[in-house]
Amino acid sequence: MKKVFCVLLCLALCLSFSACGGGSSKNVDVAALTLDAAIDTAIEKAGAEIEEVKINPHYELDGQSVVLVYLKGKDNLSADMIKRGMYMQARDILKILQVRDDIAEITFFWSFPLVDSHGNKSEGNVMKITLEKDTLDKLNYDNFILDNFPTVADNYFEHAALK
Repeated sequence: MKKVFCVLLCLALCLSFSACGGGSSKNVDVAALTLDAAIDTAIEKAGAEIEEVKINPHYELDGQSVVLVYLKGKDNLSADMIKRGMYMQARDILKILQVRDDIAEITFFWSFPLVDSHGNKSEGNVMKITLEKDTLDKLNYDNFILDNFPTVADNYFEHAALK
């Protein structure tokens, strides 16, 4: 009986350790990766669900790119919690990518299921945050207050469903 209890206790500890990320917490140097791989790594580490990433060369700045990141919004208990989850994903992705000098501008788009007045359900864009290089360089991600995204973003859109 003691052996069964010990085995179950060890199994529970192992599962809780791996659920907390302890099993795969290797640090990746995103500065050494290609821009595409760095963005994919940052999105994965932020726990975001990716729909698509587009990387376009900036038309005025050589060696820099305009990055468009399309993500799926995650459901939560309230519209405010859904919005905060999107803010947290953006902050976490940006914090990882802050070492990159080849991003001139990054725009995040989040889609989420919407229901119209007739009851028809469709995926729609519910939030957009655009940050240019100057803005990215000013942010202190360790002390950044998430509710400041609408004011610090160079372009911000929030669907009425999130208000």
